Amino acid sequence: MKKFIAVLLCLFMLTGCGSKTALGIVSKRYAAGADMANDGRAETKTTCCALTLDDKGKVLDISIDMVKSHFDFDSKGVITNDIAEEVFTNKELKDDAGYKRNSKLNKEWYEQAEAFENWAMGKNIIDVLNAANEEQPEEGKGEPLSASVDMDLTDILEAVQKAYIQIQAQNEENNSRKNKSE
Repeated sequence: MKKFIAVLLCLFMLTGCGSKTALGIVSKRYAAGADMANDGRAETKTTCCALTLDDKGKVLDISIDMVKSHFDFDSKGVITNDIAEEVFTNKELKDDAGYKRNSKLNKEWYEQAEAFENWAMGKNIIDVLNAANEEQPEEGKGEPLSASVDMDLTDILEAVQKAYIQIQAQNEENNSRKNKSE
């Protein structure tokens, strides 16, 4: 997780003139209560997107990752696992993330995330946000995203959209300052 944050900070520092970088984060919580026969579990899944766009909305850089953390508890509410255990992102876990077994493409989460990032590079942000609706590309324009990504993109696209909203807010703030100085 520390490496991921360091990479994001570098992206912010390396942002060039005319481009904007922002971070979008989506966190979701899940819980299964304990009963006399079973322990319970509380889980948080956080998906992050660092996004850099040029002034026309073209994706110059994109990095996505996801981290899951959880704690288990018994019927008395006592935590039963080591909550001090280090938590790794899916890109850090690589083949140990456990997504490959559910992939029809036989790809792990990090492989699909990298395929999504490569697919998004150079595209207009609106086209990226419409990835879930993507159809067959025109002749000679590459493969469809579905040829390299079969995982659910809901949280990833939501994180991309949040980063895009941050960039729009930066642009509005810059335009407001520019108008005030004129």
